Amino acid sequence: MPSFYVEIVCRAVSELTEVEFEAAADSVAGELFSLEVGHGARFAATPRTREVTFGFLLDGWTKGDVLRKGSAIARTALHAAGGETPDWTSDFEEIERTAKKESELVGS
Repeated sequence: MPSFYVEIVCRAVSELTEVEFEAAADSVAGELFSLEVGHGARFAATPRTREVTFGFLLDGWTKGDVLRKGSAIARTALHAAGGETPDWTSDFEEIERTAKKESELVGS
């Protein structure tokens, strides 16, 4: 089964100050890394754009498979941190998701 690097980018849509966004992002990161599937994940937060980026190396037969898995992991971390994501429209919305085969990555 091939491995893919998956990135899920979400933007905060609720009204948070920059300090509140940073605190929320810290909480999401903590929850992500406490998940069994979160070990080895990457996470970045950009207060200026109010975006968080999740990165995972996931196994799957198709890009669709791993994109669904990545979205589910990101959503789980957001929920565990107290964020709401019903249909990705409440506190955070998914704005981008990509997947590349590990063999296509530079330096692989």
